[in-house]
Amino acid sequence: MLNITLVRHGEAEGNTQQRFLGVTDAPLTARGIEQAESTANRLGKFDFVYSSPLQRAYRTAQIIVDGRYQKEIFQIDELKERNFGIFENMTIPEMEKINLPVRQAWTADLVGFRIPEGESMEDLRLRAACAAERILQGHTAAVQGMIDEEILIVSHLNTLRMILVSLLDLPIIDGQKFFISNAGIVRLNVSVQRTELVFE
Repeated sequence: MLNITLVRHGEAEGNTQQRFLGVTDAPLTARGIEQAESTANRLGKFDFVYSSPLQRAYRTAQIIVDGRYQKEIFQIDELKERNFGIFENMTIPEMEKINLPVRQAWTADLVGFRIPEGESMEDLRLRAACAAERILQGHTAAVQGMIDEEILIVSHLNTLRMILVSLLDLPIIDGQKFFISNAGIVRLNVSVQRTELVFE
């Protein structure tokens, strides 16, 4: 069986202000580093580690791996956060101030609306599904039940949500039901027969 651990990056600069960081490459805060260290202490060893290349996610992956065991971290561009286009790195009040009609159109269609110069949630789901498929293809023996493997994926809130809806075959909007805090953990077991959440 393939056992997947999903981890959201630790707190990054901008998270405390509720900014939509998106593909903005914000670093971890001191608190974010502490969160990643705390999460590392809760996790075991992994056979493979994958991460978004954005530094808040990659640094979280490094903290989980470093000093505990040597493991290469594979960076996958498709694991980046959603691109919020003209609203990158803004708070909701800032969005409404610079372009209220676009913000209202987005609110009216959370799934299908593509933010100018950015992505829609559907765009992100397709990208996240591509990342998940690419990772799973590298672990077919485990998925088929021939061996057991433990893998770690470190990414971002919206991307992890879309990975979950893709693997669990849920509607896109159901991704909003998954709240993953900074450095939070979600576990999945994946086999040919089924994919299931692991509740602890």
